[in-house]
Amino acid sequence: MNKTNTIALLAGALLSSSAVAQPLNDFAMVRSGITTPYQQNAGVSVSGELNEISRFLVDQLTQNRDINNLSENPIAVTSMVEMENFKSTNKIGLWVGENVMHELQIRGFKTIDFKMMPAIEVTSEGDFVMSKKVDELRGKFDINYVLTGTFTEYPDGVTFNARIVNMETAVVASTAQAHISKAYYLRLMKGLNNTSRPTRQHQVELRGPK
Repeated sequence: MNKTNTIALLAGALLSSSAVAQPLNDFAMVRSGITTPYQQNAGVSVSGELNEISRFLVDQLTQNRDINNLSENPIAVTSMVEMENFKSTNKIGLWVGENVMHELQIRGFKTIDFKMMPAIEVTSEGDFVMSKKVDELRGKFDINYVLTGTFTEYPDGVTFNARIVNMETAVVASTAQAHISKAYYLRLMKGLNNTSRPTRQHQVELRGPK
């Protein structure tokens, strides 16, 4: 058997074995015409799973986008909202929005954080520069595009739809979609709802010079 045939057989064996080992994927994306499943790892933390969803969405957005038109345009990121109510979200919608901003930034997008105050607020409780009070924020930002999205619950799971939209013309420049199973979604929600536990207090002994 020649070297070429040996390589071909080995490649075929690897592909067939990986196909058998593939677990039922919660969502998949298309790259170069090939559907690449996302493999859920039971050992991954809730934050790690949400990072994977965010990366998955931004991977699609960067594939669809026109690099020449968007690479230098300021983009703002908003929270994922419920499809039935554009004024409502949950912890997953908030978290995915934050993660997506990071994923855009490391891919070279010029992202804008519109929750930044024009000055640092110094207090006895800490020093702050972010706010959700409109009157404490800057009056205007140069924002050309916004990344927004929705999530919709179905009997079998939840679908996320993300899009980059031109703020002036409302033209959609790029889109992305991810679907996760109902069990996976409920697991994420349970994990997020359990993250705000009170910090355990420890007694610390203070000593001065002897």
